[in-house]
Amino acid sequence: MAQRRYVFKIAPNPGQDATVIVDELKRREVGTIGLLHVDNVYGQEGQKSVADEAAKAGIKVAADEQFGQADTNMAVQVSKIVAAKPDAVVVWAVMPAAGIIVKALKDAKYPGPIYLDAGAGAELFVKGTGEAAEGTNMVFPRILATGEIDTTTPTGAAQKKWVDAYQAAYGQYSGFASFAGDALQVIVDR
Repeated sequence: MAQRRYVFKIAPNPGQDATVIVDELKRREVGTIGLLHVDNVYGQEGQKSVADEAAKAGIKVAADEQFGQADTNMAVQVSKIVAAKPDAVVVWAVMPAAGIIVKALKDAKYPGPIYLDAGAGAELFVKGTGEAAEGTNMVFPRILATGEIDTTTPTGAAQKKWVDAYQAAYGQYSGFASFAGDALQVIVDR
């Protein structure tokens, strides 16, 4: 173990994402939420984190549904969420499931805001979800909005250089590349 003295975790924990989402729900005076999450450890940790943070904030979970990561039809779960008439819906999943859920919520004419954790945050969300992505809210580092990077600061200039180099090499920017790049930078700076 002497060779492996360090462990780096750059991506946010479920509790950190949940805190940001619930803070925004409080700011918007949301009283009830529907919660849709994938049925694996990732989704279970997200579900627990959101439910715990919501309870602390006095926000009621009106409906809580789970689905399989490989599921392609979540109409049953979505109909149960919509029937509960929550003020907002929180989706905890990676692509393509996150996109399928958002599309299903829009198809079901769910009128409220939709919040997604960082797991949905890849270029595939926007591409895979299309117009249904309009108006959704996602927790993710600012770098995902590559066109809005302020290049007048050293950090912004470095981020823009990173995004441009990544896009030149791979064609499109992946939101998860930021975490990998930060992890490498931690090691290089060591």
